[in-house]
Amino acid sequence: MTTETQRITPLLAGMDTVYFSCDLPLSDALRERLTQEKTVAQARAAQRQVHCPEWLEARIAPQGAKGGYAFLIETEDFSVKLLGEHIQNRPSIFIEMRSHALHTHPEGAAGACEAALAWDLVASLRRPDRRCKGGDLLHRGEDLPRRHSY
Repeated sequence: MTTETQRITPLLAGMDTVYFSCDLPLSDALRERLTQEKTVAQARAAQRQVHCPEWLEARIAPQGAKGGYAFLIETEDFSVKLLGEHIQNRPSIFIEMRSHALHTHPEGAAGACEAALAWDLVASLRRPDRRCKGGDLLHRGEDLPRRHSY
């Protein structure tokens, strides 16, 4: 049994992790570009380095993630998993928010989630009239503002 002085005091309270998914199409051009970046990431991993493509402004992992996700992309605030090309019956995008972002975002956890959805890659998938800064990967349109970097 603990005494009053040994009692545990929470330093932060609230959500620790938030997961959400979207079922949005990935273009062949985007898949090809991400596959090329993943190949570079694999080569750099052999040299104990990471790969952060400038157009993506995030780290692309040399391997995907469990559950058929071919690509794992990470920022300081969240990670994004993109489903493999022929995997069915799962959402194509899975986002995992990091605890620090949920606790420190000026607009709280909801604001952190909105920021992840507004991130260039995800926003370009949500809005087919927009594209990523890295080129005409999805459709013609204007570049989206940068919000996160790794």
